[in-house]
Amino acid sequence: MRSIRNFILFITTVLFLTGCAQKADFTEPAQEKQAFKKEEADRQSEDGAESETPPASPPENQTLSSEPDPLRRLYIDFPQTAAYQEAISFIEASGMPYSEKKENGGRLIKIAENQANALIEEPCAQTFQEYDYIEIYYMYPKQHDGPEEPEQYFFTGIHYISSEGRYQLSSHTETSFITKDGEVIDSQMNRREQIGFLENHTDSKSTTPLQSSGVVDPRGSRQMCMQACPLGSLLAGIKNRR
Repeated sequence: MRSIRNFILFITTVLFLTGCAQKADFTEPAQEKQAFKKEEADRQSEDGAESETPPASPPENQTLSSEPDPLRRLYIDFPQTAAYQEAISFIEASGMPYSEKKENGGRLIKIAENQANALIEEPCAQTFQEYDYIEIYYMYPKQHDGPEEPEQYFFTGIHYISSEGRYQLSSHTETSFITKDGEVIDSQMNRREQIGFLENHTDSKSTTPLQSSGVVDPRGSRQMCMQACPLGSLLAGIKNRR
């Protein structure tokens, strides 16, 4: 009886040891394989980090190559949040010649490099002249009753009209854009970048006369005079195109 029991115990021990050995044989390759995979993954990660193409740099901004002349500086620095009288004070402080008049339910301010050019022509002249100039628009609330109050005027837009390249830079409280021959070519640049663009695409010393019968309305092919088109209506046309 004891012999049988010892034999069974011997067989059980042998089977147990054999199973442990087989398990060890399977476990060791599995562990080695897992370690190899981890090492390979780490190597690929390092190789990928070294060979990864760096992200593309953002588009180069239109920078100013030099200090802009007083008229262009005024376009950059003009305080669009200023009330009408504050705007006039700002222009007077710059020393630039200007003129103003009531027009189309608002007020138009024209600024140029000399007094003769700053005069607002009657009737409306061509948009592009032989000189650069700025036009600023303030509108009066239609629903306002009673005597006119200058502080009620609100800013709607500022334009810089270049004597070269048929470029018009425009800006108001919500957006800014550049047009060439009446077609919008940019709506992302701020005013400083717009002036940088103008310097990079025109010869600021050029005095070549330009001829134009007006700016093309983005809503159609109708020609219109700059003074007869407040910025709000031009903006509305641009928004309708988007």
